[in-house]
Order: sequence, then structure tokens, then C-alpha cells
Amino acid sequence: WALGSLAWATPDVETATDAMNRAEAIISSNCVAHNQLWFYRDAMDSCLRFGRWDQAAEYADDLDDFTLAEPLAWNRFFAARGRALADHGRGKASPDELRRISEMGRNLGFLHSLQAVEGALQT
Repeated sequence: WALGSLAWATPDVETATDAMNRAEAIISSNCVAHNQLWFYRDAMDSCLRFGRWDQAAEYADDLDDFTLAEPLAWNRFFAARGRALADHGRGKASPDELRRISEMGRNLGFLHSLQAVEGALQT
């Protein structure tokens, strides 16, 4: 989780990449589940910030896969948000999907996480 936060917070792409690689090695071993949840969310945002659209979408898929047996509204929102913003970055955004995610985020109270989605809707 801390390495995902570092990847999200750093302005340096190399530091972010190193943190994500180290985190992936740790979460592939046996660790407490909340680490994966928060790591994938922060890693997605880090990738989105650095224009790594495919990697952001992969982390969204990883988040969904991790919670496949017990899906959460939290992970469904963040995975969908990550994929939609990656599509937006690739120039393949679906305004309907972005609006759906915006509505989902509002309904769940994740207002702080909608800034990027609202920005994508305005472009």
C-alpha cells in the first residue's frame, strides 16, 4: 500500500516505476488483502498521470480480478474509473461511460475521485 502511495505521490516516473515494481513483488507473495486494494487504486492513478494508459487498464483488471470472489462497490468504481480514464488518454473515451462513472461515484460518495472524470467529460 505504501509503495502504491509513493508511486501516486512522486513527480518522478522512475521512482514511481520502481515503487510499483517493488509493490508487485510483495503483493504476489502472501500479504494482507487491503494492500492489494489500495495499491491497485494508487498505481492506476500513477499510471494515468504519467500517460501509461495500458498499464493503468491492466491495474484496473488486476483490481477486478483480485475481488472476483467478493466484488465490492469500491473496487468496481475504481476499476471502471481507471479503464475509462485510460481510454480517454488513448483518445477512445466514451462520454456515456464517463457519465455513468461520474454518477456511480456521486452515488457512492467518492466525490474526491471524480475530478479527473469530470475533466475528461469537459474535453
